[in-house]
Amino acid sequence: MRRPGDNTCGIRKGEAVAANLEKVVPWGRSLAEYVRMFDLSADDLESRFLDCGGGPANVNAEMHRRGRNIVSCDPIYEFSAADISKRIDETFHAILKATEANRNNFVWTEMKSPEHVGEIRMAAMRQFLDDFPLGLAHGRYVVGALPARRASSPCFRISAKSIRPTFRLSSTS
Repeated sequence: MRRPGDNTCGIRKGEAVAANLEKVVPWGRSLAEYVRMFDLSADDLESRFLDCGGGPANVNAEMHRRGRNIVSCDPIYEFSAADISKRIDETFHAILKATEANRNNFVWTEMKSPEHVGEIRMAAMRQFLDDFPLGLAHGRYVVGALPARRASSPCFRISAKSIRPTFRLSSTS
């Protein structure tokens, strides 16, 4: 049951959600990508919104900037912005390399090339990193896993689970 002042609405906080940052490949999407990916309407964006597993996406930052009500939950939020930023820097070029190697498996309409994807995603991740410390303090980012309740709970009208592709990063040593 939701308690007064509890904006988590059943998100499992701290329950076996620990992430190993060395195994995380952060690849944050932009709000524009969410709108296309989930076919979100203007009304959807006005609703109380739950973002699950979006990692360093800028969705929370951008929705908050627009005065919208959003909570994002992800196990990586247990780490500091500096730690997440470091991991982004460690993995970014490997992701771009993998995208380039598999470019024939993508449909290039909205994004024109692997480099263009990299620009959009890096901008989204930087916006997330700028917003994360204050958003975490205000409860907009929650260290946690998927909601313990169904997303249709009265706490949120819209919930989005970002499914990130898995990239195998190989060592050059």
